[in-house]
Amino acid sequence: MSGAGVSYSKMAPSKFPKPDLTPRRIIVLDNENIHPPKEFLLNHTVRTFDQLKTKISEGIPIKPLKALYSGEGKMISSLDDLVDGQVVAAVKHAGRPFDKNLFK
Repeated sequence: MSGAGVSYSKMAPSKFPKPDLTPRRIIVLDNENIHPPKEFLLNHTVRTFDQLKTKISEGIPIKPLKALYSGEGKMISSLDDLVDGQVVAAVKHAGRPFDKNLFK
């Protein structure tokens, strides 16, 4: 059985969709207001949310980074939650709790 004439790529399951790799720019605020806002570009080098958290931790010295929050106070849990030009707050472990007034 050589499988001649069979296209295996069409038989591949689609339960693992390709991630959206459209470049997006986000602005990250330090929840403790120690560091100025920093802009990050999400492109093909950032494929997972953990990679993004690592990149932010290195760009703004917030270690360890606990979570990211949108201006509405919603915790961001995946790259799909981010849109181009969005401003988010970075909160570190054992740091100050998230403050919605940071966005005003």
